Formats: sequence, C-alpha cells, structure tokens
Amino acid sequence: MAQTATTTLAAEAQFFLDQARIRADNYQEVPLAGCPLTWRVVKIIQSLAARVQFSEADVQGLTAVVSSCITRQEPILISLAFAVGMRIPNPLKFRDRTNLPHLGWMHFFWFFKVLHERVSLVYPPGIRVVMFDETTLFGHFFGVDLVSSQRCIAASRRLIDALGTPVEIMSMIKEDFPVAEVDRMITLHISDERIYSMVGILPAMNNPEFLRLYHQSRDRDYTRLRQVAGPLWVEAFDIAAQVDRCMAYRKQANLFSRWLGTDRYIDASLTEKPNRVCFKPSVGLINHGMPIVTIDAKGKYKMSIVPEYRVTEETPVTIDVQELAPEEPERQMVFYYHRV
Repeated sequence: MAQTATTTLAAEAQFFLDQARIRADNYQEVPLAGCPLTWRVVKIIQSLAARVQFSEADVQGLTAVVSSCITRQEPILISLAFAVGMRIPNPLKFRDRTNLPHLGWMHFFWFFKVLHERVSLVYPPGIRVVMFDETTLFGHFFGVDLVSSQRCIAASRRLIDALGTPVEIMSMIKEDFPVAEVDRMITLHISDERIYSMVGILPAMNNPEFLRLYHQSRDRDYTRLRQVAGPLWVEAFDIAAQVDRCMAYRKQANLFSRWLGTDRYIDASLTEKPNRVCFKPSVGLINHGMPIVTIDAKGKYKMSIVPEYRVTEETPVTIDVQELAPEEPERQMVFYYHRV
C-alpha cells in the first residue's frame, strides 16, 4: 500500500465547498424559464435523482408536495431513512472497527448542499432534508450499541455543520415501535437479494468469496451463496423479517408524517423503489465500504465506495479522530483512499 497522507476536517470541507462553487458556476438551469415555479423546482429535483423515468403519478405526487411547500414559502421537505449512525461492522468492508464517519459521509451531505443551492436559484428557501437514522433501532442486530451510534451521529452533525448543508438527523427509537403492534405486522416475501444484503452486514461474515460471488455476475447463484453463508443465511433471514415488520408498522402508523408534523414531504430513498424519488450520491452506500477518490486534471473528483478488503494500491489519507469525536483519544484513522 502507498505511503500515508494526512488531512483535516477544515481542508476537506473547503474542498467540497470549492467543488460546490465550481459546479454552481458551470450549472445551467433546466431550460424552463417560462414555466411555473413549481415545475422548475420539480425538474431540478428530478435532474439529480438516480431514476430518469418518472411515471405520471410520480410526477403528480412530487408536484403536489413541491406546490404545497411553495405555497407556505417553506423549504421543500425531503425525508430519507438510512443507517447514518454506523459503519457496517463487517471486517470485509472495514478494517478499522472505529464507528465514525469517513469522507463518504461528507460527500453524502455535500450532494444535498448542491441540490439545495440549485433549487435556491429559482426558489430561495431551497430544500430541507430530514434523515431518519435506523441505527438506533436496528444497530443491536449487528453488535452496534446505542452509545456508539450516537457518537457517530454526533460526528455526522459536525460534518453537516462544516459544510452548511440543510440536513437534519432524527433517530428512530424503539419506544415508537410497540412490540405487540410490530409483531402483528405481516411480512411479505423476503427476496434472496435482501437476505444477501443482511448477511453482508453481519460481523461474522468474513469470507471474501461471498462478496465476490455476488458481484461477479448479474445471474447470481443464490444456491451457492447460501452454501457459503451457511447458518448466517438463516440468521440474516430472521433479522430481515424483524426489520421488515418494523418498516411495515412505520408506514401503517404514518410515523414520518407524525414526526415531521406534515404529510407534505418527498419520501425519498437511496435505493430504487417503486413510487419513490431515489438519490444516489455515491457509487455504493457510504456505510458499506471505504471511499476511493480520484481527481482529474480539471480538479473534478469522483468517489466510489469499495469494501476495504479490496483496497490494495491506493494511498490512505488519515485524519485525527478527535476532529470527529473530541472525547476520543488522539490518534489517526483512515478517512479515505486516494487513487492517482
């Protein structure tokens, strides 16, 4: 592995702010100057969404939310559910078990800063993103305790503040999910792909062949994957069923609307799902691996999220842990990798 470099939170924040400025200078608004404001905002949001094709019903729902926010002169409200409070505690994905954000978190929050600035060009209130953290609800399935997840969330908020991004983090807590009510939820069919994703989170899955078999072909051999996973496949199935029951209850009880105080919000996701706006800020979910950064001759950069066991030649760039968690002992941790 290449020689280690070091960085600071201030330096990385400035880099992202410079990138935002470069992209703002080069940005050309979707050519809808003669269209109603609501449509202009909708098209800007769609332009940064991962799914290009939207059904007529999708567009109508998105337009209704945007119109409602504009009528009230409030930021366009976007919700996301994501385990922002944990690195996946799997040894193939992370060598260092320190449960703190890496540069991928900054990139993630920066993405929404870019969206906010683009919307603000035509609608000054911009956007407001409320991220419902799943770690405080499900982290215990994977050995991530509440103290650890709260430390990671606090560090994430430091990154948000450093970038000035309109993102808030709200933790989902067990008290909002009554056991008796959740247990009554009926889980639909749990796909092999869903079970695979759960196996890949478990700390006990330390066989690289499991990840390799999944990514080597689109026609995945789930029979072989089940064999490699062994008893972990059953454990992952049980966890997936419990998570799905919680999510079914969350939807039935309309918890997001209750927590947000309104039903006029864009219910977004980070993976493609029917009738949802999907945002994919990076290639790969940020808590499933380490970021590898490449920067071209023009200063533009690209980030990919890669399971750390596959990182070999890239230069590790470290940061003082105390910049993210002041209560931690002073030491360096890898914040990202740089590929020349």
